[in-house]
Parts: sequence; C-alpha cells; structure tokens
Amino acid sequence: MNGCDSLVFLDLTINSVSDNTTSLIGATITVNNSSATYVWLDCDNNNSPISGETNQSFTASLNGSYAVELTENGCVDTSACVAVTTVGIMEHSFSNEVVVYPNPTHGTITIEFENVNEHLEVILYSLSGQLIEHRNVQNTSLIQLDINAPAGIYILEVTGEDGVKTSLKLVKE
Repeated sequence: MNGCDSLVFLDLTINSVSDNTTSLIGATITVNNSSATYVWLDCDNNNSPISGETNQSFTASLNGSYAVELTENGCVDTSACVAVTTVGIMEHSFSNEVVVYPNPTHGTITIEFENVNEHLEVILYSLSGQLIEHRNVQNTSLIQLDINAPAGIYILEVTGEDGVKTSLKLVKE
C-alpha cells in the first residue's frame, strides 16, 4: 500500500481422500482405504447409491458395474467403476449333465438333460440382471427356449427339484 511492499503468510491445509482404489475377488469389491466412510454405487444406473451398502466391501448379487463413494477428511471422491461378471457362474453343478446348444445362437436354444427331471425352473437374465424369461417345466429332459431379446450375452440359470443350480453364459448373435 502507498508504494510499500508487504508480505502475506498463508497456512494452507489441503484435505483429500488418501486412496480411492479397489480390489476385486470373485464378486466382492473391497476399498483399499480403511479410514473413510463408504456408499456403494451402481454405475449401470447413473451411479445411483445401492440401498444399505455402506461397508468397506461389497458383494454383488448381480453382474454389473459398481463404484464406491468415499468420504474422508471432509472430502468426497469416487472410485473407478469395476465390472463384476462372475455372479452365478457355476458350470456343471447339476446332478445330471446339462447340454445347451447352439451357443452362440441366433435366437432359439435347446436345453437337454441326461435324465427326465420332475421339476425345473429356467430363468434367462441379461448381463445387467434384467429378467428376460422365467419358466417352470415338469417331467422333461428337453426344453426349447426362444430368446426374444437383442443380440448380446445372457445368463441362463436352471434350478432342479433338488435346489441345485447351474448357470451358463449364452451369446445371442
């Protein structure tokens, strides 16, 4: 002021989230930062919060893409989205052999069993978890299924009368 120099001292503290990285094992995503609070997000649904999911780890119940919002030191940061593609994939867990053909398909598949089954539940999901087809069948060893959906990758889940499930990836061209 008035042609004089002056010195200004500033004590500046910058707060940040120390680590927003994650690790994935199977269908479980874990935040590598243990000193934050967490809100898990569904990346496939405009990063909307997943109700009740506020722990350091999140186990996906559906295939999809997930991220976590971390709050630490008064700051908020979001991890990168992580794709989970392994939910329900347990091939050949049925008590008798299941054969699905053709795979890839142009729309119609055949599900064939080694033996006749008294009761079967057949469910077809998109990779994002959307229900495409749900059918209960009785006393059969052969099922024909039309995939009335766009080309893509689908999850076929077959549950037998003993509760044993088999999940298979299907490709519709």
